[in-house]
Amino acid sequence: MTPAYLVIVILLIVHFKLLTRSTINGFKSWRMILVDLVGLALLVCAAMLSFVFPVFKFPAPTGPYLVGTVTLHLTDNSRSETFSKNPKDRRELMVQLWYPVEPSCHGKPEHYLANLGDAEAARRQAYGLRFSQLNLVETHSIPDAALSPQQPDYPILIFSPSWGGSRNQNTYQAEELASHGFIVAGIDHTYCTGVTVMPGGRIIFSGPELDVDFSSDEGVQRYLHIAPIQARLRAQDAIFVLNQLAELNVHDVTGRFIHRLDLKRVGIFGHSFGGTVAAEACLLDNRFKAGMNMDGMIFGDAVEQRVKQPFLFMSSDEVRPSAEEIAHSSYAKLDDRSFKVQDAFFRLNGGYNLIIKKAKHSNFSDTALFSPLSRFTDAGTISAYRCARIVDDYTLAFFEKYLNKAPSPLFDLPSQSYSEITLEKYGK
Repeated sequence: MTPAYLVIVILLIVHFKLLTRSTINGFKSWRMILVDLVGLALLVCAAMLSFVFPVFKFPAPTGPYLVGTVTLHLTDNSRSETFSKNPKDRRELMVQLWYPVEPSCHGKPEHYLANLGDAEAARRQAYGLRFSQLNLVETHSIPDAALSPQQPDYPILIFSPSWGGSRNQNTYQAEELASHGFIVAGIDHTYCTGVTVMPGGRIIFSGPELDVDFSSDEGVQRYLHIAPIQARLRAQDAIFVLNQLAELNVHDVTGRFIHRLDLKRVGIFGHSFGGTVAAEACLLDNRFKAGMNMDGMIFGDAVEQRVKQPFLFMSSDEVRPSAEEIAHSSYAKLDDRSFKVQDAFFRLNGGYNLIIKKAKHSNFSDTALFSPLSRFTDAGTISAYRCARIVDDYTLAFFEKYLNKAPSPLFDLPSQSYSEITLEKYGK
């Protein structure tokens, strides 16, 4: 809206001058016409920017519950913070919970970045000057609302974001799951998430050691070295969060979650690198009963060791790179590795692969909603809201099937509702 504000300032200045000086022949003709043209151009610019970067609406959750949210600051005193220069620092995490709330709750939903602390600092670090409208976007999540008493306890889902992503980057998905009776915990992996805002306004940025460059073989090899280390670190974060939720189930000072978390029904999912974390966590801890990887590669021990839990991949319809592309592109080599590892994963473990036609990487997060122009979001040509609906429905169906033992027609029969998808089932 800045161009529109400039119009007001310019017109005020010009008309103030008109009031304080006599009219000179010709002044109102060409000078006023010029002012009007500049004002019109700025208004058109403001309208275009409002279209390109709208204050968008999140998809409305479809479940019987409203959605509540709280943020937790957790410290793992058993682990040193390896990214910190202070050897006394322990591993700290910010975790956001989404959970089911009674439909009678009348609280005001919070804005998209409100839960990140210093929202403006977080937005600027993550998106630069783009997407300033995110501070104005309203979610469906009511802060500090009471947990619904409709069920004695609720299943838990832990979410791990992309390589530099944040805990709230899949808000539309977390809200949908919470509206259907799941408690979702999104993690900021400190020093890995682009910016983490701690209580009191302390801001921790990701370090240069996590910068990745796929344009050269050396850059790809460096990534292949650090990715398994990151997979293990973030999987340990997820396990620690689950441990803390078990503690919260007994000693929640607010009383909200005491004996309300079902620690026998726990799943984990992630976008991009978060999908690697989901597989690694399943390998390390059998309390996770099901896992899901949304358009991510696989690194770490899960490449070669068996993941016993049911596992779902959601994938864009990216085609395998050709031999020529592999020979001339470092990233194509990495991409080829990804396809081969995923094939090996299915041979070893079984599972599902859901392919969404015309989707791209950002369609599996909130980013695709930020602008209707895909050049700004790197989304596919599929409607962002349509793809979000597919992601939500299959995520819900998968965890209902394997955590709640509920019937799941989407995984048992070809879908009549979604012609955009291909569902492949492997092994068990």
